[in-house]
Order: sequence, then C-alpha cells, then structure tokens
Amino acid sequence: MKKIEVFLKNILLKVLLMLSAHKNGNNEDKLNNFKSVLFIRLNRIGDALVSTPLLHLVKKNIGCRIFLLADKKNYFAFNNNPDIDKLIIFKKGFLGIYEVLKMI
Repeated sequence: MKKIEVFLKNILLKVLLMLSAHKNGNNEDKLNNFKSVLFIRLNRIGDALVSTPLLHLVKKNIGCRIFLLADKKNYFAFNNNPDIDKLIIFKKGFLGIYEVLKMI
C-alpha cells in the first residue's frame, strides 16, 4: 500500500509542476510575477515546522497568495499561520488527488 501512496504522490507532484510551468523570461522575473504559490507539505510534523520560515519569507518578499497542501498528520502546524491564505488538507487515495486537482 505504501508503494501505491508514494506513486500517487509523485504523479500529483508531476501534474502540479506541469500546470505551473512557465516558458519564457528569467527566473527572477517569474518569481516576482507569481500571484499564488502552492506549497506541498505531506511529511511529518518536524518537516512542517522547519518550512514555516520559508512561507514567511515568500509572503514578505513576493507578496503572493500562499496555498498550502498539508497531510492530516501535520496540517495543525499551519492552522494559525497568518502567511497562509488557504490550507488544504490532503486525503490519501484517488479521491484526494481528484479533489486537489479539481481545486487547482
């Protein structure tokens, strides 16, 4: 079952990367033109906690809306973070992937 879960997460990540691909301009220009950024934190609580300073810096320097896709094991670490505009709790399985893709 774990292999299927990892496989599905990798597919979701590849689809999200394809949807967000930009084809022209340099990387700095692209970064400053983002209106929204999706962070994916499907790891455990420690990984979630160490990523919170990055969320703050992105919000402060780019000024974009921040969406965060979190696992049910770590979403509570982001509940009251003022830098996050929308917290999405990922549900495992095909239904969870479908819901995330539909939302995007």
